[in-house]
Amino acid sequence: MSNDSAEVLSSDELLSIFKTVIMNSPDGIITVNEDGVIIFSNPSADRMLGYETLMGKKLMS
Repeated sequence: MSNDSAEVLSSDELLSIFKTVIMNSPDGIITVNEDGVIIFSNPSADRMLGYETLMGKKLMS
């Protein structure tokens, strides 16, 4: 199925859109590695939990 009017976005354009959505989301978004260390948190998550940044903190001891 082809749609000639559909715009195909580059990887960089898609990455920029996803970054904008995640960083401006009113929902808290946190990514944790297998060791329980927070490797990403968006500003809403930081604000909800009262931190300047959650990145680098251990989720559970």
